[in-house]
Amino acid sequence: MSENSPEPGLSPKRRQYLSYLLGYAAFAVGLALIVGTMHDYSSYKIQWEFITLGQDPWIAPVGVAYYPDNAYGPLHAAMAPIWATYKMLPKIVFALMTVAICGLLMRTYPSAGHELNPKRFFWLLALFGLSPLVVIAVLLFGNNDIFPALCMILAATQFADGRRNSAGIWIGLGALMKFYPLLFAGFLMSRNDGRLDLRVPVTALAVFVAGMLLAYLFWGPSVLEPFQFGSDRGAKMLSILRFVWSFENLRDAPLVQHLLAANSLYVLAIATLVSLHGWLARIAWQITLLVGILGVFAVYKVGHPQFFVTWLAVWAWIMVGRRDSKPWRVARAFLPVAVFLSAYQSLYLLSNLLADAYFKGDWAVFRVYASPVFLATILWCVWRVRGDLFRRWQRPSGLRF
Repeated sequence: MSENSPEPGLSPKRRQYLSYLLGYAAFAVGLALIVGTMHDYSSYKIQWEFITLGQDPWIAPVGVAYYPDNAYGPLHAAMAPIWATYKMLPKIVFALMTVAICGLLMRTYPSAGHELNPKRFFWLLALFGLSPLVVIAVLLFGNNDIFPALCMILAATQFADGRRNSAGIWIGLGALMKFYPLLFAGFLMSRNDGRLDLRVPVTALAVFVAGMLLAYLFWGPSVLEPFQFGSDRGAKMLSILRFVWSFENLRDAPLVQHLLAANSLYVLAIATLVSLHGWLARIAWQITLLVGILGVFAVYKVGHPQFFVTWLAVWAWIMVGRRDSKPWRVARAFLPVAVFLSAYQSLYLLSNLLADAYFKGDWAVFRVYASPVFLATILWCVWRVRGDLFRRWQRPSGLRF
């Protein structure tokens, strides 16, 4: 080997990056294990236990007093053998998914022309890995929403590199855990030349259908139960319908009942409208993805904060990109939304620590009145970058597949 040839192995800078990531991994996994079982992870463990005993994942066993409603896809049920191996292993996997997202952010940051040092690394972690929303929802509560969040980041990075099939595959896999990522595939259809690109949504739908078919062959028609359950759920948490529903004189109003019953159609309409607008207005796909995900969750009647982990991951990924780009400028304008979500999740945990009940009793005011504040925050952020979002539609330029 000549004197000028590079040394084998990782470069000093890559070793430094790896040491940062391993430090966060130790924090994430350690915190997840120290906290143990709580909140949603408690329900998951009950579901996985019955699945390992041969019970149907989506139908409560006969004679069982309590069986948590399973609103998740077949990949959630497929984690039962992992749980049987070690009761905390799925939670460790979820924690490592936050590490993987932070690793993808670290990969994006230098490629955008930035130098990564310890100070900037902690700033990067503050965007996602150390965000109270992520720490509480994933590392403490063990929510499985981190899986679709990881899948959407992988889809975005693959799409940015021109790998449309890979992007669609990741979205389809994410939808097999939680169904909502399938709606996001349409946000990756628009191209700069005005053509409508159908590769990502078609691939995502094919992966999803194939996965659901395999689950149907294994478990039977009960695999479709989550669709009905999602339709029957009431208004919760950050949904503006939860605020409206709190007024007894409005609760049974025909309009309110219609908005609740037909909520899935309105969510689909928002996803379609954002996709169409992004295509015809020639908006950068990163902006369409960011605003579209937020719009879907804002309209959805079950406004659980953990859903927004996916949005936060996409927001952080755009934030570590080039600072002279329109997507970065739009993402920066939505910083108040990220702050609000973390503050809300922090208060949610604090209410249980101080009053032994999540947003109940004296804390119920946050459950009822947070949603109009949240909606106002979103609308304010949209207004701040209205020039980037609301542009004149142009003539379409055909299809591409």
